[in-house]
Parts: sequence; structure tokens; C-alpha cells
Amino acid sequence: MAERDLTDELLKAQVRRQLFGQEHAPRIGRWVILAPLGEGGMGTVFAAYDPKLDRKVAVKILRGEKSTRERVLREARLLGKLNHPNVVTVYDAVEVDEVISIVMELAPGKSLRHWIGDGRPWREVLATLQQIADGLAAVHRAGVVHRDVKPDNIVIGLDRPRLVDFGVASTSGDAPERSGTPGYVAPEVLAGMAATPASDQYGFGVTVFEALHGHRPPGTRRKVPGWVSRLVERTLAQDPSKRFPSMDDIARQMGHDRRVRRSTLLLGSAGLVLAAAAGYQQGKSRDECGGGEARVAAAFTPADIASIRANLGNAPWAKKTGDDFVHLLDTWSGSHRRVCEATRVHRGQTEAQLELRMRCLDRRFDRLRALAAALAAPLDPSEKENVAGAIASLPRPERCESLADASELPEALRGRAQQEERRLDRAWVAYSLGRYRVARDLAMELEKDTRDLRVPPFRAALLLLLGSAEARLGMDADAQTHLRTALEDAAAGHADAVTVEVWARLLRSELFDGSPARALEWAPFARAAVARAGAGASEIDGIEAEACRATGDLGRAQLLLKRALGEKDELRGDQRALLEMNLGSVELARGRPAAAEAAFTRAFELAEAALGPGHPGLGLYLDKLAAVARVRGRIAIALERHARALRLRREAYGHDDRAVATSLLRRARTLVEAGKLADAERDLQRARAIRVRVHGAAHRRLGEIDLARGDAAAARGDRRAASELYLSAAKLDPELEVAARLSEVGAPAELKRRDSISLDAVRESALRIERVPEAASDAAALLAAWRALGKDVAPELSNAVGRAELAVGHRREAAMVFRAALATLSSEPSRTRLAALEGLARAGDRTREPELARLRAAMPELR
Repeated sequence: MAERDLTDELLKAQVRRQLFGQEHAPRIGRWVILAPLGEGGMGTVFAAYDPKLDRKVAVKILRGEKSTRERVLREARLLGKLNHPNVVTVYDAVEVDEVISIVMELAPGKSLRHWIGDGRPWREVLATLQQIADGLAAVHRAGVVHRDVKPDNIVIGLDRPRLVDFGVASTSGDAPERSGTPGYVAPEVLAGMAATPASDQYGFGVTVFEALHGHRPPGTRRKVPGWVSRLVERTLAQDPSKRFPSMDDIARQMGHDRRVRRSTLLLGSAGLVLAAAAGYQQGKSRDECGGGEARVAAAFTPADIASIRANLGNAPWAKKTGDDFVHLLDTWSGSHRRVCEATRVHRGQTEAQLELRMRCLDRRFDRLRALAAALAAPLDPSEKENVAGAIASLPRPERCESLADASELPEALRGRAQQEERRLDRAWVAYSLGRYRVARDLAMELEKDTRDLRVPPFRAALLLLLGSAEARLGMDADAQTHLRTALEDAAAGHADAVTVEVWARLLRSELFDGSPARALEWAPFARAAVARAGAGASEIDGIEAEACRATGDLGRAQLLLKRALGEKDELRGDQRALLEMNLGSVELARGRPAAAEAAFTRAFELAEAALGPGHPGLGLYLDKLAAVARVRGRIAIALERHARALRLRREAYGHDDRAVATSLLRRARTLVEAGKLADAERDLQRARAIRVRVHGAAHRRLGEIDLARGDAAAARGDRRAASELYLSAAKLDPELEVAARLSEVGAPAELKRRDSISLDAVRESALRIERVPEAASDAAALLAAWRALGKDVAPELSNAVGRAELAVGHRREAAMVFRAALATLSSEPSRTRLAALEGLARAGDRTREPELARLRAAMPELR
């Protein structure tokens, strides 16, 4: 097969795009080729896009003899296992259509050759190349020889230097093979011997010499300490055995600045030692970059921090929240210094980049000051809880360090617009603290005052906030209008990051409004925006998964959540906790309690680490863990977890908060399962009263309460009341599943054939088999699906399958299923255990009738 010329294919694709509007760039496997980056002896490197993982990469297309290419392919896969900060990451190595490619990290920065052209001091050169020595040592420990160490294969990024281009690398002991760049190849390799770690040392020594003196040896030399010259000369020894034993030894020697060590010993006083260290670090230039620390110290005095801590109170989680705020100030200072030093000290960043990134940091600082001002005033209990999330949701200063797209911070956002953005910051802070009405009022006033300000990114951010606040306040129509207009402004201003956030808000607003189908319809558009922005898709995956769960597509929901958790997005701990919690909910709905409990446990641990011990936000996760215990019949554990959740929420918000209503509803479900129906009804009545007060008498969130009240009525044998409550629930929230419940209490309902395996689906299928003669043939398929689930099956699901087997006369199979349900249940009294024992008796197994009688006596409220 002829070798592909991707550069030619790329040129033709660009022509087609200009002439005909076609945008089909060439591909290697799944990677979309974007542009050539460089060419070497072994192949060409292209910038490419990986749509699966949504990131830009470098792809090296190898050429040469097939045996050589296959060897490189094999060793690139070996390098893929290496993880070192100073070695470019190899993501994959593949062969597609006889084209061998290495997929690598797209390392930002300039080559060492260009970097040393700026006349670096010898200490800076040595400190930088010491990191490369560490990386090369790691490569050697992995059993690989680079074979082409030279300045062009070292990239100096803003964050760190990296060793790149393993296209001619080989394993130690490979047969002799001429490769590498003349001038950097060791004499023994030129003589026909195999490349070894010692020959890499030689190339490294030439590189260090060139970096120090401006040319390869021999020739004139700049003044460097004698120990440095001796170190380099040893790496350049003609006899490999005379070189260092390993690159590790070189790295250690390079870090041993003898003048500093001798000065430290002689000076003997802490003040003089610090002065010497400052000189070593190019103190004058670095002092110019201390403005960030000074700015933070001036804006956030110890008294300010103490006031914030006092306002957070003495709750066990409050100290962590205060610490997180202080840590964010330190993070901002660190980013400010690094951005400054990248230009003033390391000279690897242009003045234009410095100015752009400093303006980005200024915006971050404005948000910090706005939040601090809000935290310095008294906070109510719910606002205190929201502070942790408000801190976590602030834009991260670290991202300014790599900002490259000026459209994200356009020149137009100056002068008046900058002043108005500070007003917008105050509105965002109100929103993040849960002051949604205040946030909307501030945003409405700002929108009125800035209608003449034609700056699309600013308008988009303003309308995003306005729509978000309105969605939280239940003003769905207004929220949709403002969010859609925000999309238009974000597109006009090329504000890709804002576009992604608007799409996420739009999808969530559809979920809150009870329209999961619309969220699924819009999800592809949100993904397209994410791809354009070069952002991660975890948030969109999580929202789409929630919509899939709401529409009954549990398999797709599980897939999306696992993908979201497996992506390399910069997820905060609280964001990852929510994804794990949603995964647990999906597993529970699928009837897999062990998998659900594992996910809920991970979620709780992540949330506790993010929020702090005893935070009221942990009540959400405790109720989820209680639900798993309930499904397994562990009633005492479930009730204890509900009690903890209620205690956390009542202490934070009082007894009449909507979060308390949610915990009451969830405890009521456990009380129904325990047969404590009067207690359950009290909780449900209290929860309903709170939600009516908060949302109104016709809100959809009352539907799930009426559903639970219907379950309580059915459990005490009041079929008429149960039927009315189920119908009320369906009217309030059409997304609720009520058909099976209506059928169980004798009301007419359409029972559909369901192919999916979930608690609701199996329950409905079992009822359909009982009531519809022609559905009897489905029993065998239901039993087969139950067997395929393995041991992790919810007992309630097993009971439904057992009922289906009884309905078609398969008593032996039914007894087997009911026994399996009992084996996974706690011995505590529960409706599910009672149903399993009753089913076993109907299947002809009378051995457990005494236990059945005791259980009926233990739950007298059940009928």
C-alpha cells in the first residue's frame, strides 16, 4: 500500500472547504488531522484532534522499513506506560491501513534550541536540563533508549520542560541501527554498535554544552564553574565506560551547585543564607513578580479573614470552608507570580501573552473580592452551607496561566464594561450563595443599565446569570428566553466557554421543568459547543444521564455516567460526588443494590472531603445510602442514616426548609417498608406542607409525595385512597411511573411490555403476566433476565419475578426466586421480606410458615 501523504490530503481538504464548504479533514483512525507541526528522519508530526476524548494531540506518522516501524510501534506502546512530568506522554500507538502512528501529548512551548538563543544564565540552563535528565533517567528505567537527544527534541513549556519525539527510540539491546542526528550521535553508535543509555548520555552532554556555550563542542567557551565543565566532559567521553553509570547520577550532579553549598556553610546566618538564595534565584527579576502577594495582603487583611471565619460560625465544616478560601487566595498569588516570571524571568512567554493572562487574573481577583465582601456580612444558615460551593465554583486562577485565545477576554471588555462586570460579579456571588431573588434583581437592573453596551461576551454572561436565577425561582419561560438569547450573544462574541455553560443551564432547566425528552433532544448541540470550546464533556454527560434515567433508559444513563467519571476533565470533588451519586441511583433503579451502595459510598466520601465533616449538604448522600439499606431490608441502618440527614439539615436550616421536606419524604418510604404506616403518614403530611408553602399547591414536586402516600394507603389495604393518590401523583408529575401501582390496587391501567430490566419494569412485567393471558410466554424471558443479573439483585425485583413464575404455574422456579430474595434480605421485619415469605408459601414451600406468622404479627398495620 502506498504511503499516505497527509500534508497533501490536508491541503486538498482546505481547498474543498474554501470552494465547496466541505469540512472533511483527513483522519488516521479516530484522530482528525489538523495541521503539520514538523518533519524528521523517521516521519512527520501533525497536530490532530481526538473526538473520543475531546482533546488536541500530536500524531507522528512513521516512515521507513516495516521492521523499523514495527519496532517503534512496540516501544511506543511501552512508553505509554511511563508517566513522568518531563517526558511527553504517549497516549497510543496504532497501525491503521499499514500506517503506523504514535499519538502523543501536544506539548506547548518552544524548543530548547530557540530557548537558549535568548542567552540564559548557566544556573537557569542547568536547572532546566536537570529536569530533562530526570525524565531521560525514567525512560531508561523503562528499558527504552531515546537515540536522538538534542535541543530540538526538548520543549520548554510555561509549566515545565519535556523530552519529546520518541520516533527513533529503541529498547536497550536492539540490534545496531543507524539513526539520530549527526553531531549528537555517540561515537560508538557511529561505529556501528547498538544504541544504549550511555549513548543517550552523549547526546545529552552535547545538548548541555550547546545550551551553555551557544554551539556544539569544540570551540570557544563561556565562563561556567569548573564542576559544570567536568560534568559535561564526562558525558562526552569517547569510551562509553568512562561516562556516568546512569542518567540518575547526572541528574544528582546537576542539582549540586557547589558554590551555593559552600556559601551556605560559610555565611552561617539565616538572613545571609536567604540573601544568597535570593541571588541564586535571580532575585531582582523575581522580586518584580511579587505584586500578587502584595495585592492579596492589601485586599485581604488578617482582620478580613478573621471576620469571614467568624461569619461562617463554629460548625465542624466551617473551618475547612475558611481554609479553602485562604487556599484560593494563595493559589491566585501563585498563578500571578508564575505568569509574571514566565516573561520576566524565564522569557518563555511574550509580552502580549503576559498582558492577556494578567487581565484574566484581574477578573479572577474581582470575583474573589466580591465573594469576600459578601462573606464579611452576616449569613443565614442556608447561605453558610452554600459558601463551600460558592468558593468551589469560582473560576480557577490556574487556567489563566495557559490562556491563549484573546477572544475569551476581548479588548472591548475595558473601561465602562469592566466596571459593569464588577456589578455582575456581585450578582453572581448572590446566586452562588443561594440568594436567587437578589441575584435576579441585580441582574435585571444591570441589564436595563447596559442595553447600550454592545459587548456580546458581557451580554452573554449577564443573560446566563439572569436565566439561571429565574430557573431556580421557577420562572421557566423567562429563564428559557434569557438563556437562548445568551446563546446568540455568546456565539456573536466567540465566547465558547460561556456557550458551554449556557447549554448546561438550558439542559438542566429542561430537567427541572420536567422535560427530560427536550434535554435529550438538545444534548447533541451542547456536545458540539463543548467540542468547539475544547472543553471536557463530563457535565453534559451527567445531565444527559439524568434525562435518560428520567425517561427509563437506564443502560444509556449508566454508560454516560461511567464515561463522565472516566474522562480527564478537571472535575471538582463535589461535581464528581454528584456523578457518583447519580450512578448509584441508576444502579439502584436497575435493581443492583451492591453496585449502588459502592457508588453512594464513593459519593459520600468525595462530598465529605469537598464540603467538610458535618456539612448539611451531606444529608443528600446519607438519604441515598439509607435507600440502599432499605432495599436490602436493613431498616435500622436506613432509619439511622435518615435521622443523621434530618439532624444535619434541621440544624442548618430549621424545621421548615425544603431540604428537610426531602429527607422527610425519603424517611417515609423507609417507614412504609418497615410497616410503620402512621409514622410514615406524619412525615409525608409534614413534607407536603413544606413543599406547598415553598412551591405552591400544584407544583410537580408534590407528585412524588402523593406517590409515597399512595404506597402507604396500599400497604394498609385502602385501595380506593391509594388509587386516588396515584392518579393525583400522575397529574402533578406526568413523568412518574404509576401503571403498576394502579394495577396492584385494582384500578384500570395500561401495562406495557417492557424489555429493560429495572425495578419498575420488572414489577410492571410481572403484573402484566398475571393479568394478561397472552403475556404468559414472557415469564421465561423474565426468569432468564433475572438469572443473568447474577447475585447482585434487589430482593423486590426477585419477588416480582417470583410472582410472574407463580402466575404461569412454575412453582418450583418461583420458590427458587423467592428463596434468593430471602437470602439477600436482612432478617428485620419489612414488606419485602413479608412478600417473599408469602410467595414461598404460595409456591408450596411450607417450611417457613412460622416465620411468616411472626412477621405478620410484628407489622400489624399492614393488610
